[in-house]
Amino acid sequence: MNKQSIIFKRASITHISEIIKLRRFMFESMGTTDKGKLNRMVEASRMFMEEEIPKNVYIGWIAKNHSEEIIGTLGLVIDKHPPTPENLSGKIGYIMNLAVYPSFQNQGIATKLLKICFDWLKEQDIRLVSLHASEEGKSLYMNLGFKDSNEMRLKLT
Repeated sequence: MNKQSIIFKRASITHISEIIKLRRFMFESMGTTDKGKLNRMVEASRMFMEEEIPKNVYIGWIAKNHSEEIIGTLGLVIDKHPPTPENLSGKIGYIMNLAVYPSFQNQGIATKLLKICFDWLKEQDIRLVSLHASEEGKSLYMNLGFKDSNEMRLKLT
């Protein structure tokens, strides 16, 4: 595939179904096999995106091939925390849902989606970005300058 034939644009509510298909693919590729859980996640994601995309709470970008099919996506939300010495605004871009279908991987599409997101964040004067990487995605993020952090997680039951 010729890189020039890939079109990148901001996601809108008209793209929700395709974004959710890629989101499901992403979770399946990371080992989620419970179809019931996946189906519930799909429906909850649809409701979330229908509400939050128009309010710019969920900001996303898509990659389309020459046939206008969505082949990749990236999502972003802005978290707001109390200011720190390194981040006086307290705003942190949280990247999620970076997924590219296998036949289009290793062509720079994920990197381009990330760079578009970084440019948008800089325009918003947001200088801190975080994400949770899959094992497959870690090298991509490390190559772009991401560092491991000391984040810990507890799932409350």
